[in-house]
Amino acid sequence: MLSASIAEYCKYSGNKIALVAKPKLSDLLSGRLYRPLAENTLSPVFHENPYLHDVSNERSTFTIPLSNSVDTLFEKTINRLSLRDAFDNYLQKKCFHHAKSTGVRYLYKDDIRFSYAESVDDTKMIWRDSPNAVAATLSGFLDPERPPIKHPQIKPAFYGLETERPYVEKLLAKHNLNNNDFIVLEPSTNAEWFSNLRAWMPARWQLLVNQLKESYPGLSIVRIGVPDTLVLDGVIDIRGTTTFRQAALLMQSCRLFIGTEGGLMHAARAVEAKAVILWGGLTDPSFAGYPDSHMILHSPVACAPCGLLGNCPHDVKCMKNISTENTYKAVTDALGSYRPGIIEVSKN
Repeated sequence: MLSASIAEYCKYSGNKIALVAKPKLSDLLSGRLYRPLAENTLSPVFHENPYLHDVSNERSTFTIPLSNSVDTLFEKTINRLSLRDAFDNYLQKKCFHHAKSTGVRYLYKDDIRFSYAESVDDTKMIWRDSPNAVAATLSGFLDPERPPIKHPQIKPAFYGLETERPYVEKLLAKHNLNNNDFIVLEPSTNAEWFSNLRAWMPARWQLLVNQLKESYPGLSIVRIGVPDTLVLDGVIDIRGTTTFRQAALLMQSCRLFIGTEGGLMHAARAVEAKAVILWGGLTDPSFAGYPDSHMILHSPVACAPCGLLGNCPHDVKCMKNISTENTYKAVTDALGSYRPGIIEVSKN
């Protein structure tokens, strides 16, 4: 979402974005409005992004060294005096005026304003009241610099993917895969944020694979993602053999991607892969998904969108309501006549 928001802002403003962290007191006293991000903290999504400005060569004309304890005390004092919002507003205005004079807009990657969450605590996220997640992320910019809202959600983008093509072509050749003659699926979800709340039931994944193997014997099924404990029979398992960018390029050659809400769903949209997405109740599919491009299976439940970070009190009924029959039908429809949109399913 952030990469799409950056592109939209830069096209609208003509500026570039520098992804940085909020400044500490020592940074401000040294004349910097930011602190450089730690090395290797940028997602591979941002590699070779032409809209980004590299601050690594920027140098302050002078430096005022302060101990970490002084910087920490400054942060604690701001919070204790309830000055956090005022201080962040000050930084936003300074960054806005800096961009007007230099063409470089500092964007604080650790600022929740540039997120589609309004707030977050130990138990849940509260989503912003916005037409979609990209528009919500863009709300972090000040009014004079904010691009107009677009809906449905604009697609994310990768840059420089062609450098990954030789590896992906070797991988395809190794497994005798040709363009458009294989399905890609990812049953696993990233549990760091939302535990298993986006995950579909393992037994249903296996049943779906069995049904597809029987109905489409000439269509290979490729499993991508990171290694985990879930083992599926009947698939070409290449987990752990591709980077995120390579996985995206692989999906560009597939006939269909099947997965859940998450990073590879966004990657599928970026490379314009057809997709069937099994969507739970964490967010609304029209808010965080791509109903204009993907076929989204969704079971509306009263407790959604919940934003929970784990411990669902309703036994994840939003995902359990999506049956294997629902999914198999959506996949066969997609393989026959692809019609994007939200497909509502009810409890069976």
